Amino acid sequence: MGRVVERDSLLRLSAAFATSRLLLVCLNRGASVYDAFRQNDSICVNTLADHQSDLSNLFGSKTTMEQRFAGATWSTAVTGAPVLEEALVSFDCTVSKRVSVGTHDILFCEVANVRHQDDIGGLVYFDRGYHRLKSE
Repeated sequence: MGRVVERDSLLRLSAAFATSRLLLVCLNRGASVYDAFRQNDSICVNTLADHQSDLSNLFGSKTTMEQRFAGATWSTAVTGAPVLEEALVSFDCTVSKRVSVGTHDILFCEVANVRHQDDIGGLVYFDRGYHRLKSE
């Protein structure tokens, strides 16, 4: 699992790369970032590196979008979406379909480009805390 750039505790993604380059992003329609996702057909899913727990906390807080994006260095991905420069992996995607189920929208995202760094570890959140995954 990973987090989307405009992170909310209710955002999750699931990789379905077995037969296609597709990510599924589940977005709560009550999330503060919902309108930004609804208005854009390009997104970049950035998985955080082991040193980015502060950035994760910033995106998970009640800060403005401007404050969130000021906390890191960004560039523009192939699709035009913002990509986190120091992300472990960035999935640059075009939203091809949206399905509403219950309180969430499921975004079917076709991956246009993948960017990764081999020399850093990953960051995961489980059991109420951040944990670093070492690179090999």
